[in-house]
Amino acid sequence: MKKLTIKAIKVMDDFTIDITLSNGKNYLLDLKQYFHAPFTKKLQELAYFKQVKFRGELLYWDDMHDFPLHCMDIPQDILE
Repeated sequence: MKKLTIKAIKVMDDFTIDITLSNGKNYLLDLKQYFHAPFTKKLQELAYFKQVKFRGELLYWDDMHDFPLHCMDIPQDILE
């Protein structure tokens, strides 16, 4: 099975990111579900949140804030 990568992202004002995967499917990541954790405090600032970048299997903001695909709860039918 070929490893999935991120091909494009669209950042929304509601702290979600529409991720287009290399298999052509999309996944909507809702980061609000992680906002209870202290390390996400900076991500709760919309201007900072919108600075997200991607490379390979990783969404990232800086060295302290990143989300790899394998940590996202992506449904199996999207992964296939």
